[in-house]
Amino acid sequence: AGPVPGRLPLRIGGSTITYRGTLRLAERSGSYEITGEGAEVRGSGEAAFTLTLTPEPAAGGTRLRCQGTVRSGGRLADID
Repeated sequence: AGPVPGRLPLRIGGSTITYRGTLRLAERSGSYEITGEGAEVRGSGEAAFTLTLTPEPAAGGTRLRCQGTVRSGGRLADID
């Protein structure tokens, strides 16, 4: 019904960055849109993402098409 609060530890290149933020899920014309945003627990960086999941019929089941974007600052933006 509303945003879900939580924490996400993200391990990249030997470092772990933990974010505290919110996640939202919405249905949009047969697709599902997941959006999230958070701030680093230790640091001043922020990250946000949008992920669109679209189920499609496939032989023997369902195929899930995924498309997304990520915006980041802080430690995550500094990693190649």
